[in-house]
Amino acid sequence: MKKKSSSKKMTNQKILNKNQVSWYEDGSTRLNYQMIFNDDKVTEEKIKSSPDIAKKLEERDEKWKRKVERSREEALAEGYEKGLQEGLAQARAEIDSKLSGIRNELEQARLQWQEHQKMLEPGILDMVFEISEAILGIPVENPKIRETLELKLGKILQRIDESSKPLLLIAEDDYEYIKNLVEELTPNTAINIRTNNELKPGEFKLETKREDIVHKFEEMLKDFRTSLTLPSWK
Repeated sequence: MKKKSSSKKMTNQKILNKNQVSWYEDGSTRLNYQMIFNDDKVTEEKIKSSPDIAKKLEERDEKWKRKVERSREEALAEGYEKGLQEGLAQARAEIDSKLSGIRNELEQARLQWQEHQKMLEPGILDMVFEISEAILGIPVENPKIRETLELKLGKILQRIDESSKPLLLIAEDDYEYIKNLVEELTPNTAINIRTNNELKPGEFKLETKREDIVHKFEEMLKDFRTSLTLPSWK
C-alpha cells in the first residue's frame, strides 16, 4: 500500500501547470532579444575596430554625399534653365502680341489717313486756286513780276512787225516801265501803248492783225487748272 502512494506522489510532481510554462517562455523571449542586441553591438564594435571596413564605409558615405549634391545641382540648373526658357518664351509672346497690336493700329491709322487724304485732295486743290486768285487780285509790287514781264514781253516785241499795227495794253502801274522797255528793245518799231484798268501789274495784252496775246495771271491760272486731271469738289 505504501508503494502505491509513493508512485502517485511522483506522478504529481512531473505535471506542470500553464503558469509554469508561461514563465519559462517569457524568460526565453527576453533571453533571445538580449542575444540579438549583444550580437549587433559586437558586430558594430568589430566594424569600428577594422580600419579597412571603416574606410570603405566612409568612402561610401562620401560617394553618396557627392552624388546627392550633384543631383541637387543638376536639378537646380535644370529648373533654372527651364524657368529661363519659359520666361523668355512668355516675354517674347507678350512683346509679339503688343507689337502686333501696334502694327495693326498703325495700319489702321495709315488707311484712315489715306482715306482722309483722298477726301481732302479736291478741296485742298480748290482752296489753293482760290487763294491764288485772291492773291492775284491784289496789286503786287514785286521785282520777280517785273522780271517775268520783261522776259515774256521782250521775246514777243522782238518778233513784232510794225505792219501788223501792234497795240500793247498794260496796267497803269507798269506804263513807265513798259515804255522804257519798248524803246530799249524795239527802238525802230512803232508800238501803240495804252493802259487798261482790267489789267493788273505784270499783265499785258498785245493785239495785232494776226493774233492777240494775253498775259493775265487769272487766265493762266484757269488754263493751268483746266489742264490738270485732278478731282475737284466743284
